Amino acid sequence: MWRRVAYVVIGFAFLAGFMMLSIPTSAPIADVGTALLTVSVLAMLGLTVALLRPGSGHDREREVEAREIFDRTGRWPDDD
Repeated sequence: MWRRVAYVVIGFAFLAGFMMLSIPTSAPIADVGTALLTVSVLAMLGLTVALLRPGSGHDREREVEAREIFDRTGRWPDDD
């Protein structure tokens, strides 16, 4: 859930920065737009790296246990 919220906030920051750069205005607004774009791209990169990092061994153990239960009963443990 928090990742969706983070992606939405980052998306809005990206759009706001893009809008500030696309509309011809003063230099300080362009600087803020550049900062928003830079921060949003870096945040998106950080979230992507966090999403793709290797999972813990605990998740793998739970998966193995769930498969063993499925082999015995024919039902996945989450199908309550």
